[in-house]
Amino acid sequence: DGDDYSDPAYQANFRLLLRAIGEGRDVRLAYTGRKGKGAMETVAPLRLEYSEKDDRFRVLCASGNDVKVYNLSGVSECELGEVHQGALPDPDQRKARYVVLEVSDYRKAMERVSMHFTHLHREVERVNPFIYRMKIWYDPKDEPEMIVRVLQFGSAVKVLESGPREAGEKDSFLEEVKRRIREQLALSGVQIPPRV
Repeated sequence: DGDDYSDPAYQANFRLLLRAIGEGRDVRLAYTGRKGKGAMETVAPLRLEYSEKDDRFRVLCASGNDVKVYNLSGVSECELGEVHQGALPDPDQRKARYVVLEVSDYRKAMERVSMHFTHLHREVERVNPFIYRMKIWYDPKDEPEMIVRVLQFGSAVKVLESGPREAGEKDSFLEEVKRRIREQLALSGVQIPPRV
């Protein structure tokens, strides 16, 4: 159920948004979301992002001091505006969460993990010749998807931490990973201590 890349209107909007990002220009767009069609809105497009899981693009736009996200397939009209005046917010500010992974580099695991998360901002540190530490930033609303994507690498990846969290708030990413592993082990008949 991905985007219809063959749709001429979709292609035209994609090209126009790319041009606006490259030239630092505003756009006026109408967006059809879950709640129906909205009015034309003037925004400053900051970046296009691709979701591998959903096979669709979304565009991050500055609207005042806020960063809004629109699925490109929902953009029904798009018009090029003037060169944007003033400072724009950093689109990565909305990516308030991160996860820190320890990657054991056997069977090219580091290469596979890097390719899998290539569309996300990340920092990598080599701990020793076979172990890497990778910090990946993601949108908080994508956390369930991130958990599934991390788990698919099995024992090659260990979750060290995620954040930032509110004071006293548990690391829900790590807790959910542990919960899912416990469930899988229980289905396999493996008994594990409750602390693991």
